[in-house]
Amino acid sequence: MSDSSLKKKLGEEVTEFFLIKDIEEKKKKTDNSPFLVLELGYAEGRIWSYIWDNTNEFLDEYKTGDIVKVRGFVEKFKDQYQLKLTRIRKAVSSDDISVEDLLPNYPGDLKDLESRLNGLIDRIEDKHFRDLCSYLLQKGENGLLFKKAPGGKLWHHGYIGGLLEHTVGVAELVEKVGSNYSGINLDLLRAGALLHDIGKADAYTVSPYIDYTDDGRLIGHIVQGYSIVEREIKGQKDFPLEHARQLLHLILSHQGEHEKQSPVVPMTREALILHYADEIDSGVNAINRIIEEQKTPETNWSSYVNLIDRFIYFRNI
Repeated sequence: MSDSSLKKKLGEEVTEFFLIKDIEEKKKKTDNSPFLVLELGYAEGRIWSYIWDNTNEFLDEYKTGDIVKVRGFVEKFKDQYQLKLTRIRKAVSSDDISVEDLLPNYPGDLKDLESRLNGLIDRIEDKHFRDLCSYLLQKGENGLLFKKAPGGKLWHHGYIGGLLEHTVGVAELVEKVGSNYSGINLDLLRAGALLHDIGKADAYTVSPYIDYTDDGRLIGHIVQGYSIVEREIKGQKDFPLEHARQLLHLILSHQGEHEKQSPVVPMTREALILHYADEIDSGVNAINRIIEEQKTPETNWSSYVNLIDRFIYFRNI
């Protein structure tokens, strides 16, 4: 998500609620004295601010995860939007503000996404794959966690409902691609797309802000997803062995390379299609976010994006 709402207020004084997502202590180059860099989150994105004096007093009173009411001026320095603070305080009960109000959410219609998810599951003709997807994605606590989970922390779909959006996007894409080739098992491909990132429901937490859970860091969403699906498959006595083997391979290989944390590389046609569909959907979403955050009338290029080793060109034809 972007900070576009604050971009429009450049040079203006604003009074808003924010969530302290991070506090980093640094040293001034001039005299080596400490200052603090605050990452402040809100529903549309995040912005940075600085505490130049009385840093120890600030650290005694504030911590990561606090909701604060801030007054300050929106400024821009080296292509980064900042908030020059004039006043800050902790939120109190009478402010009637919650963490959920300050977290980024999917900007579209969640009901439409859920309807598209249901349609994708209904189009799976193979009963074993269809029942497995229905149980894990539509029913009980599993389905609830899945629909609220983010699709990532910062790079792509990093907001509540992002995992549902990403999953539907990938599943719809593999349907289109898979239909162009003979010999593709579309039911296997649909099931793999729908379940490829199910581990993210356990790998991320959204409160007080989007971050990894302990298991998300220690185990990772691919292995977590494999475990969730394998456990459910083992609970079904008649689930065919070859169905299980190939579906689990899609989950384990969907990031494509060992260097990208895939335990195995894609070794079937369906696994290859899923990998590239996942790359397309996540990559386009990430680039859209960069464009929203950085595009201005004054520049045609983003700042250098370290994660993908390139600049992004903004101009449309």
